[in-house]
Amino acid sequence: FSFKKTDPPRLPSSTKTMPFFISAQGHKDLVLDAAGGVGEKAKLQLFPRKPWNEADNQLWNVEPVKGKGYYIVNKKTGFCFDIPGGDLHKHQLQIFTKKDAPHQIWTFSPEGHICSAKNQKFVLDVAGKKFAAHTPINVFERKDQAEQNQCFTLETRPGHPFHKDTVVHLRTSSGRNLKLSDDKTICGNGGEGKHARFVVHREGENVKLQKEGTQDYLAVRDGKLTTGGGGPFTEFKVHAHGDNKVSLESLKNPGQFVGIKNDGSAKDPANTAKGAHGQFTVYL
Repeated sequence: FSFKKTDPPRLPSSTKTMPFFISAQGHKDLVLDAAGGVGEKAKLQLFPRKPWNEADNQLWNVEPVKGKGYYIVNKKTGFCFDIPGGDLHKHQLQIFTKKDAPHQIWTFSPEGHICSAKNQKFVLDVAGKKFAAHTPINVFERKDQAEQNQCFTLETRPGHPFHKDTVVHLRTSSGRNLKLSDDKTICGNGGEGKHARFVVHREGENVKLQKEGTQDYLAVRDGKLTTGGGGPFTEFKVHAHGDNKVSLESLKNPGQFVGIKNDGSAKDPANTAKGAHGQFTVYL
């Protein structure tokens, strides 16, 4: 995908999306890394990409700052990209506690530059064009032509966006969230409260979705969208559409999908496929 100036990257659009790696363009296996861990003042460097479950110091989110740009924050600690002292000529970046300061705010160019809101002419830069482990990530004046050492790619985890033991919301095509009420009715008119929060249980590439704080799981049984206790009727095959959008097909009843109509009411699973009524955007 491409970056869009003054807009967040298309995949990780806020801290409510999945975390992402930031790789040097043309060097997918080298990513931005907080050296030595995720402590405050850890320096940013290039380093080989780690496995997802070991990559706390390589995984990031963006948080919008209205009218200004975005913080780029570590997914574990919330420390953000920071130009030490705000001095554009002190090159190597660090992670630091968030402030309302332009030297911690960033925008994105169509070519893949990550630009300082303090001065858009300064961008993230792989020092010395050295694509190797431990190379510092600096801020440096933007070149006239887009170069690989100043352009970056944001990449979420391959595959579908459900990750074990995370708590997620499922946004419907109408912009509201899937909701499981205390009376066990299911609709698509939820907000972001407790009735719309689901714990992910991975079964290989399949998932079960348990309402947080309860023993109730989403289920398809007897031709209806209902609840269950975690048995076979609650297991779903995930069809990923990109941009964190998925469809959920009953493993016990192939061809039957979780679906919500435009008015927010549940749709019969047998009449739901992978179209708009059967698609959900997964976010944290």
